[in-house]
Amino acid sequence: MKIVIIGGTGLIGSKTVARLSVKGHDV
Repeated sequence: MKIVIIGGTGLIGSKTVARLSVKGHDV
């Protein structure tokens, strides 16, 4: 999961982190 966050920087990364945080994933 962390690879996705690191690879998706910018707006996409922000949305990814937000969605993962809501789902309860470790970010």
